[in-house]
Amino acid sequence: MSLDNTREDLMVLGGLVVRQDAAGNYGLYTASGLAIQSVAPVYALPGITIAGIDTLPAANTFAAGSIVRLHKDNFVGAGSNQIGVEIWADALNNIWRPHGQQRLFGNVGTIAAPLATLAAAGTFNIGTNPIIPAGLLRADSRLVVRMKYRKAGATAPVVRINLGTDMSVPANNSLVYSKTVGGTVNRDIYAWCEVDFEATTSAFTTNRSQLGAGGADGQFLDISTLLNTAADMKVTFEASTLVADTVYLIGYGIFWEY
Repeated sequence: MSLDNTREDLMVLGGLVVRQDAAGNYGLYTASGLAIQSVAPVYALPGITIAGIDTLPAANTFAAGSIVRLHKDNFVGAGSNQIGVEIWADALNNIWRPHGQQRLFGNVGTIAAPLATLAAAGTFNIGTNPIIPAGLLRADSRLVVRMKYRKAGATAPVVRINLGTDMSVPANNSLVYSKTVGGTVNRDIYAWCEVDFEATTSAFTTNRSQLGAGGADGQFLDISTLLNTAADMKVTFEASTLVADTVYLIGYGIFWEY
C-alpha cells in the first residue's frame, strides 16, 4: 500500500489505483490514469433463453435512467446487431426505452454487388428475415426502416416493406411502405419509413417517403393488420408487378427510436 498526495491516490492494489477526484468521489484507475468503469449488465428478454444471461426484469426494479444491454441473441435475422442493444429504465412508467437510437438490424451492399436481386415478384432473399422480439415495442414507440434500392428497366414495379406477426406468409403482414417506381431506367431510391405505434395493434406510418422528392397521395397510412407489439414481428422487403424490370436491394436498416 502506498500514498501519493500529489495524485490523490489512496491505495495501490496490483497496479490499480484507488483515487479521489476533485469532487470527493472515489474511483479505481489504471496506473496510467484511465478510470475503471462498470459495465452495464446484459439481459435476455422474457421468453428468450440465453445461457449465462439474466432475463430482463421490469424497468421499475431499476433506478430511473439505469442503462442495461440486451444480449445480441435477442435479435434474430440477417444484419442483426452483433453487440446487442442498450436500453434505459423509465421507472416512472415501468417501461424500457432505447438509450438513444438503436440499430436492431442493418446491412449494405454496393451497386456492383447488391444484397439481393429480384427479376420477378417476390421477397428479397437476404437470409433469415429480421425478427423484432416481443416486448421491445409498445404504444408510443417508433421504428424507422430504411431501404436503398435500384430499379433497372423501363416499366413501373411496386416496391414494398411489410411488417407483422405472420411468419409464414410475408404478404399477409401489414404494408408499411409501398412505392410504384417510375418507368425511368435505373431509378435509385432511398426509402425512409417511420412506424409510430398508437396502440398495441395499430400504427401510423409514412408510406411513400423519399429523400429529395415530395410524396404522392397516400403518403401517410394508418395500419392495423397483423401488428402486435406483444408478439414477434418480421420485416420483409419485397417487389411486385415486375414485367421487364430488375430491382436490386442495395441496403437496409431497422432502428428503434423510443
